[in-house]
Amino acid sequence: MRQCVRQIGEPTLSRYNPRFAPWFMRRNEIWLALETADPGAAAR
Repeated sequence: MRQCVRQIGEPTLSRYNPRFAPWFMRRNEIWLALETADPGAAAR
């Protein structure tokens, strides 16, 4: 069974280190809220 994934809402930037940390030691992430849906559900 295949599932479709789509983004809901806006991306969120998460920063874990201070701005004065060297660029190669920084840890940053972008969080996305996702929603899954069965593509065959509409055809049933």
